[in-house]
Amino acid sequence: MATGAILAVAVAMLTSATLTPALLATFARAAAKRSALLHWSRRPESTQSRFWARWVGWVMRRPWITALSASLVLLLMAAPATQMVLGNSLLRQFDSSHEIRAGVSAAAQALGPGALGPAQVLVTFPDGGASTPAHSQTIAAIRQQMTQAPDVASVAPPKFAADNRSALLSAVLSVDPEDMGARHTVDWMRTHLPGAADGARIDVGGPTALIKDFDDRVAATQPLVLAFVALIAFVMLLVSVHSMFLALKGVLMTLLSVAAAYGSLVMVFQWGWAEKLGFPHLSSIDSTVPPLVLAMTFGLSMDYEIFLLTRIRERFLHTGQTRDAVAYGVSTSARTITSAALIMIAVFCGFAFAGMPLVAEIGVACAVAIAVDATIVRLILVPALMAMFSQWNWWLPRWLARMLPSVDFDRPLPEVDLADVVVIPDDIAAAIAPSGDLRMVLKSAARFKHLAPESICVADPLAFTGCGRSARGPEHVPELVRDGADVAVPATAPAASAPASAASAKTGGQSAASKVGQAYRNSLARAMSWAERPVHPVTVWRGRLAIALDALETDAAERAAAKAARTGPGSSGAARSRPPTSNCPPATVC
Repeated sequence: MATGAILAVAVAMLTSATLTPALLATFARAAAKRSALLHWSRRPESTQSRFWARWVGWVMRRPWITALSASLVLLLMAAPATQMVLGNSLLRQFDSSHEIRAGVSAAAQALGPGALGPAQVLVTFPDGGASTPAHSQTIAAIRQQMTQAPDVASVAPPKFAADNRSALLSAVLSVDPEDMGARHTVDWMRTHLPGAADGARIDVGGPTALIKDFDDRVAATQPLVLAFVALIAFVMLLVSVHSMFLALKGVLMTLLSVAAAYGSLVMVFQWGWAEKLGFPHLSSIDSTVPPLVLAMTFGLSMDYEIFLLTRIRERFLHTGQTRDAVAYGVSTSARTITSAALIMIAVFCGFAFAGMPLVAEIGVACAVAIAVDATIVRLILVPALMAMFSQWNWWLPRWLARMLPSVDFDRPLPEVDLADVVVIPDDIAAAIAPSGDLRMVLKSAARFKHLAPESICVADPLAFTGCGRSARGPEHVPELVRDGADVAVPATAPAASAPASAASAKTGGQSAASKVGQAYRNSLARAMSWAERPVHPVTVWRGRLAIALDALETDAAERAAAKAARTGPGSSGAARSRPPTSNCPPATVC
């Protein structure tokens, strides 16, 4: 099972890294085009969800109340797990009307419940001669001791091996071999029979002992599985987010989700709370279910944790503010995590109603674990705890920081000159706030650069924090924007003054915008001296896609007219009087 899961994940990873990009490149924009039936709203899509942003803000304003409430709910769900009884029954996997169940039931009525699975005791004598009178008294004493064991109906006479070194005693039980009482009988025999063996070796076997030994083996290795999975998850989170607290918190939150799933198993199957929904009322939980649920929950939960924490860490590196980073990370990843969780919950609900108790147990536990992890943990506990611990979220010893490899899932953009890059946001109708993350815009929209160089330039001061300038000096920077080029909006701060600048450009620049024509409608730019210019001045293009394309066409027409004017009489004067065509700073590099 483990090998199959590893191979499946490896194939999925290779497919996503090879086949998916090939299909996207083949179908281009048609692959991302939505059906008209899915356009429920005319409001453009945005990477940040307003609902989740408001929700996270509400949670972080009340971190102690929300964290304690969520923890109390999870602990109440996990409390029944302390009453979990592990077992293993192959017969109950079949429906009561199945022919196998009918045959076993008929045999139990005729021969007794334990006739089909007797407890077997193998008595081995090192010196041989099991059937000799010298060892007959020992075998008789062992047989007599077996009759005193609980739930033993009868003990058959011994059967001797061909080499006469051992004898086999069979005890018919008064309970089903898969019943928990049969396990107690096996334990009693293993404890008391060696005292009557007189030097002989005693081995207790049979179907009941086989099931019990298997369950005991699984129970003994489960702590090792838990430690291994938790350690791997902790190391992966530590390398990804470079934070001791966040890595430890991620592991503990996943353990709470697993504990809540274990509690749901007890409530649904052992206590029979969902019997009216078609779930069987069982005396024990299959021993293979807890480790499977643990591994599957950790795997899925770590995916969601990395989705969320990498977004939060990336934002924190840009802004240095934990609350803003948490709000941004949750609001931008909530849709992805919720959608993925709903898909997995739907799959596991199919398991839950499959009709087989073993599969149903796995389905119920995994569905509850994923639902709890994607809602209570990711949307309540994570933002609440991060708001409570503030800067301690990012604590990492220096010696450990030097040892950890640098694994950045969103590396900075390479150093390029943005003077000839045209950037058009996919969601050009959305209002771009200074806190909006345009990193993906810069990555994905550069394919439009063949339309009209130096027409539109969108940059994000937060996404480029820490980047430097090129070697160009002030002589390469355009002067103050003149009429006919764009609307000049003075600014003194790179990010904080952006909203006010946008508002002033909207109101005070109407007359100037009407002069420049359709090429620069609804636009915003800055023109500052080289000394006052921020590290990364921002030109934000606002408007719908039609306006942007119209601007590109108009700009291309103006370029063609200027070129024609330069080739004709008086071209030098026309060229000197023509204002710059763009405010994109040629010296901006990253």
